[in-house]
Amino acid sequence: MASSKSKLIKTYVFFDLETTGLIDIKEDVMPSITELSMVAVDRIHFLNTPPYDVPRVQNRLLLCFNPEKKMSVESVELSRLNNALLETLSPFDKNSCDLIKLFISRLPKPVCLIAHNGLTFHFPILQHFMKLNAVELDADVMCTDSLYAFYDIFGMGHVKQTKTFNELIRLKYYQFEYKVKSEYKPSQPFKLQHIYAREVQWPLYDSSKSQCQTLQVLKIALKKAEKVIEWIDANHCKFSEVIVGENNQ
Repeated sequence: MASSKSKLIKTYVFFDLETTGLIDIKEDVMPSITELSMVAVDRIHFLNTPPYDVPRVQNRLLLCFNPEKKMSVESVELSRLNNALLETLSPFDKNSCDLIKLFISRLPKPVCLIAHNGLTFHFPILQHFMKLNAVELDADVMCTDSLYAFYDIFGMGHVKQTKTFNELIRLKYYQFEYKVKSEYKPSQPFKLQHIYAREVQWPLYDSSKSQCQTLQVLKIALKKAEKVIEWIDANHCKFSEVIVGENNQ
């Protein structure tokens, strides 16, 4: 990992995107963003919050966008958004990028973005649209993937696998030197909703699918806050190191 780990993370930004579909790896084409949610929590507040509560002090950003592209049937069903609902809104443009940058820049530094399946989906997509609009996040903004954190911390009932996580995540859309402890993959279902149902067990509903998922990741992480913080301190990279496919840069 880079020397970015020399300073302890001060703010965790739980982050999720809703999009028109998946990344088209064969055609090297990104989906459009329909919704973005960020929930920022201070390190001290995170550590001092009981596992079945949430920090009282949160900074939130929730935005919806006109994708200017037809949404897939699956994305409509999952997000409860559709093109008709979004048609009067602005697209994800330079103003959107500037707003995201300003939101993050006012938080105590260093800041780390945390997304579930972030390294193969959320971070490359956000990086792509930031570059498309010639906006860069501050150089000290970090990122990490809660999927791998939860594998290590909550991964009960392991099954031996031949590939390391480092090999599994080395895909076309990013390049990431990643340190992980586990060489095992949990045998239990490990989609976000499955982890939440096992570890938290509290009903959580929000009309925003994106914000609901950011809060799910936050609530799961709070169950073992000290271990999660220790893991993130050891396993993150600069957001600027996320590499997008050549045709999308």
